[in-house]
Amino acid sequence: MTLPTVAQTWIISPNNRIPFVTVNDTVSKYLFGLKQFLVANGYTVKGSSNGVTASPNSTLITDGVDRWVTAANVTTRASVTGAAQSWIVLHDGNGVDILLTYLGSTDDVFRVAYSVGNLWTTQATGTFQPTATDAVIVTTGSSMVASSGTISDRIWFGWVDSTNKLCRFCVASAGGWVGSSWAVELFTPEIAAGPAAITPSIWGHCINVPSAPLLNGTSIGITRAVVASTTSASDNVYFGMEWTGLASNILGIIKPELQGAPGYPIYPLGLAVYQAVRSGKIGMLIDWWQGRTDCPAGVTYGNNQFIAVGCVNANGAGNCAGMWPWDGATIPVLT
Repeated sequence: MTLPTVAQTWIISPNNRIPFVTVNDTVSKYLFGLKQFLVANGYTVKGSSNGVTASPNSTLITDGVDRWVTAANVTTRASVTGAAQSWIVLHDGNGVDILLTYLGSTDDVFRVAYSVGNLWTTQATGTFQPTATDAVIVTTGSSMVASSGTISDRIWFGWVDSTNKLCRFCVASAGGWVGSSWAVELFTPEIAAGPAAITPSIWGHCINVPSAPLLNGTSIGITRAVVASTTSASDNVYFGMEWTGLASNILGIIKPELQGAPGYPIYPLGLAVYQAVRSGKIGMLIDWWQGRTDCPAGVTYGNNQFIAVGCVNANGAGNCAGMWPWDGATIPVLT
């Protein structure tokens, strides 16, 4: 089928290899690298902690100091919010503040969260995880770089659009996507005018890869909706897509003859919320598609215009039906 038109201008950071030393070293270099990438492309630092010093205690985070000077400043992990950890708050083009913090029960875990109201505030001890009354927690306890295969190098990939309103990341190792992909991004809203709103139209995702949440009907992210002046603490988000037959991947492994068999179908993806008093379609994802469902990880489409990623659907173990824009030149390295 004809390849889709990309809506955004994307800056892509490919093939960022982290030679394996320890899992803690891997995550610290991953977090530092993605922070550097975002700041270089329009995100600004609101405040930070290197695990020893931090933004002023018990205050709204606005000091603007980046204490993540090297990856060595991102090694302090805590297993609870009330303990010293490496954290940073970044401000994006949507006006949203994104928290990255090395919080997890094991070294392969960190937390991503965001505050639409710019309400991140330090605790009485500034190196502890900041809090926000409108916090939307995108990741909780997910392995971000894979806890298994610890001796393998990790290679991270980053996407950010030219308006710094969308960012997404994933990690590869040993020839496939591993850990979890994650994003905090704008979507195109389709909410009827009236008492319902998501302003700005932001959602966050954290999906273990490779997986098939579209096929399995599992939640893939989080947002925060307002209905009749009542704001939710958070709303689970699900993929939406045109289905043909009894399964979302039924035409994903053939070239349909009734369309002249030019290639595999490509479907744009939407988002929906399904829970009490706030169910319905909320909008369309920007530059996300389901492509060929038996596509191996990291394969590119066309002239290196798109790449096969996990976190959407799959037809068989290791296959990746997700499709994101690619840079038109670079050969992806997943090993």
